[in-house]
Amino acid sequence: MKDETLYPLQCCQIRMPAKKVDRQLPKPLQTQFRAKTVEYSVPPATRVYCANQKCSAFLCSSDTRNRKAEMTCRVCGTTICLACKNRRHSGEECLEAGLQRDLKRLADDKNWQSCPGCRAIVERTDGCSHITCRCSTHFCYRCGARWRKCFCHRDSAGDH
Repeated sequence: MKDETLYPLQCCQIRMPAKKVDRQLPKPLQTQFRAKTVEYSVPPATRVYCANQKCSAFLCSSDTRNRKAEMTCRVCGTTICLACKNRRHSGEECLEAGLQRDLKRLADDKNWQSCPGCRAIVERTDGCSHITCRCSTHFCYRCGARWRKCFCHRDSAGDH
């Protein structure tokens, strides 16, 4: 359950519905499987994890409308700034959030993509949608998902 490249689960290159897999698991594993299914359904760039390194629990997607400025981890109680994804910094404006917002706006305007592994911003000048980042992560330039999780390249002939 820790290898995200195996999600969604497949058998003979056919996706297996999570509900069917869930029914086959013992009760203790069902909870873990459901949690990972939710986590892995969120694009990597928008996932928020607990900023407490001893915890690192998945919290939510940062790509939600009307979100709060902070969130408290339900596992360890650490409060996280959702703008910069670090521990709460009460009373201080989140400079990181402003810079991130400006950079994201520029990347969107220029049609750049972020690596799901290291979050580096990448610009494709030509060629196919299969990108290998300097951190060795393979991902799809069209949707930003890790290459083995993406189905974009299977939809268009020749663009792999």
